[in-house]
Amino acid sequence: MDERRIVIVAYEAAELLDIACVTTSLAMANQIGDLALPYRVSVAGPGGNPITCGSGLTLKSQQPLK
Repeated sequence: MDERRIVIVAYEAAELLDIACVTTSLAMANQIGDLALPYRVSVAGPGGNPITCGSGLTLKSQQPLK
């Protein structure tokens, strides 16, 4: 199946809301929309390492930044 690949760039001390708003909006578009090309969303961080957000919550990167 064809898809639209979206990579969210995360970095140390990023605001969780800035990451979650984008990923959640695209996931909802896939669920409720009639999309011919769904979104495939992933989070990339420096070296593929975990990212600690400004709130202290740690997110796992799904791929390294290239």
